[in-house]
Amino acid sequence: MLTVDSVNDAPTIAAIAPQITPVGTTAGPLSVAVGDLDTAAGNLTLSGSTSNPTLVPVGNIAFSGSGATRTVSVMPAPGQRTLKDVSFIVLEAAETALTKRCIQSIREHAPGSEVVYVSNGVISCPDRKADVQVDFNVNLGFAAGCNAGAAAATRPILCFMNNDAAFVDDTPAKLLAGLSDANPITAPFSNKAKPPQGDIPRAAVPKTDVFPDMVVGLCMMIPKALFQELDGFDPDLLTYEDDEFCRKAAIKGFKPKVVANTWVDHERHETFKKLGLDVDKVMAKNALIYRKKNPVIRVIVIAKDEEKALPGFFKQFEQITRDWCVLDTGSKDRTEILAKDLGCRVEKGPFEDFASARNDAVSRFGAGADWIIMIDPDERLDEHTLKHLKELLYRTTDDILYSMLQAKYPDGSIRRFVSKPFIWRNKPEIKWVFKVHEKLIGSKHQAVVVNSMNTHLIELHEDGRRQAASGFYDALMSGGAKDLKIAPGDVVGHGPLAYESGSYTMMNGTVPDRGKYLFILRNMGGNWKIEYSSWSSDLPPQ
Repeated sequence: MLTVDSVNDAPTIAAIAPQITPVGTTAGPLSVAVGDLDTAAGNLTLSGSTSNPTLVPVGNIAFSGSGATRTVSVMPAPGQRTLKDVSFIVLEAAETALTKRCIQSIREHAPGSEVVYVSNGVISCPDRKADVQVDFNVNLGFAAGCNAGAAAATRPILCFMNNDAAFVDDTPAKLLAGLSDANPITAPFSNKAKPPQGDIPRAAVPKTDVFPDMVVGLCMMIPKALFQELDGFDPDLLTYEDDEFCRKAAIKGFKPKVVANTWVDHERHETFKKLGLDVDKVMAKNALIYRKKNPVIRVIVIAKDEEKALPGFFKQFEQITRDWCVLDTGSKDRTEILAKDLGCRVEKGPFEDFASARNDAVSRFGAGADWIIMIDPDERLDEHTLKHLKELLYRTTDDILYSMLQAKYPDGSIRRFVSKPFIWRNKPEIKWVFKVHEKLIGSKHQAVVVNSMNTHLIELHEDGRRQAASGFYDALMSGGAKDLKIAPGDVVGHGPLAYESGSYTMMNGTVPDRGKYLFILRNMGGNWKIEYSSWSSDLPPQ
C-alpha cells in the first residue's frame, strides 16, 4: 500500500520591481499578490525586513489590503538619499569599449542615477548614452575633466568612476548608504587598486569597513557640496589627485571609508596604455609634484605662561597643518597641559635669550620638516596669507618669507613695526641670531610676502606682564649689544624711503659669525624707522 502525505507548500508572493523615490517620499502603495495552497489568502500575515535599516527602518514598511491583493508602502528615513540622488561622472580620454561597459554597469546597478560623460579630447561616441555630456577638444587631464563633470552634474551626490572600471552588484547603493558626516567619502574594494582597496578577488571582499587616510579615485563617492567646498581635484596633478583631495578632506576633519562588501572590477591604467604613456614615469613625475605641493609644514613655538594665547595661536594653522610643537621655557600656568590637549609635542628647555631658545626648539623638533613656521603665541597671521600659504610655498624659490608686523592694543589702536620672518625652509645653515629682536640668517633668498600681516595681540597679556617683559627685553638688548658690530656701506634715499646695506660681525653664543645686512627705512614724521631688515651669513654651514 502506498501512502502519500500532504505537503505544506510555502506561500507565494509576487516580485516587486526595483523602486526609485525622491528624498523624503514614500514608495507606494505598491500592489502585491499573495497566495497559499494550504491557507486562505485572507489568513496570510505579511511582514517585512530591511538590508539597510539606516535607509529604511523596519518600522517604515507598512502593509495594507486583504485577501490575495495587498499593498506595501516603504518610507525612507528622514534625510536619507537614494541612487536617484547620485551623478556618476565618467571621463574618456582615449576611445575604448570599456567606457561603454562602465556606463552600462551604472545603468544596471544604479538605476535612476545620472550619468555625466566627459569627452576629454576624444570624439564622443553615440553609444555612450549619457544623461549629461561635456565635450572638450583637448585632454584637460583627469582632475580638470572630473571638475568639469562635477560642475555639470545636477544631483547632490557625486561618484567619480574610471571608465575602465565597472560595477557587478549593488555596490553603488552600499557606497551611498555608507556616507556619513564623519566619513563623507566612500569607495569600494577592487581587484586592481592600491592597498587597502586592492588587489582583492571578489570572493575575498572584507566584511567590515576600512578607514584609510586616502582612497583611490577609480570609484569615489562624495556629496557635491563638500567636493565644491574642497575646491575639487587639483588640475596640476595627472595622478595623485585622489591623494591630494583626501589630504584636503583630512585637514577639515573628514576621513574616507572603504565600505564592507563592495567591489568594483577594474582594468587599471587602460587610458595610459591607449595614449602610449609610460605609467611608471607619469606616476614618478606626479609623485614629485604632489610632495612639492604637500611639504611637511611644522609649527614650532617657544612658550612661557601662554595658556591664554595658545588655543587661538594653533587654531589659525588648522587648515594648513596639525603638526604642532611647543618648547616650554618654564611655564607656571597650564601651558604644558593645554598644549598636550591640543595634540602638540611638548618638551621643556631653558631660556637664555630669544635666538638661543628658537634654535634650541628647531634642533629638538625640526627633523623631517620641509618648512618651519615660527611666530610668537600672541601673534596672528592674516587669513589671506594662511589661505594661500601652501600655494605660495609651491611657487616660491625663496628660503625665508617675511610678513609685516603690527601690534594691536586693547583700545584698538595699531602700531606698525619692522617686518618679521614667519616661515622658512628647514636648512641647517638657516639659524636665529640676536638675543632680542632676533633675525634669521643663512640664506640670501629672502622675501616679504606682499600684503601679508602678522598682528601682535597685546590684549593677550596683562599690564604687569607687559611691563616685566619690557624690562627683560631691555636687559637682553643691553647685554647683547656688544656682540654685534655693523659696518655700513651704501646708503641711498628715494623720497620717504631709503636703504642701507653693509656688513656685520657678531658672536652667536661662542661661535663667531659674519655676513651682510640690508635695512629698508621709511621717514615717519621726520624720524627714519626700519621697515624691513635682512641678514645673510657668509659662513659655510656648520
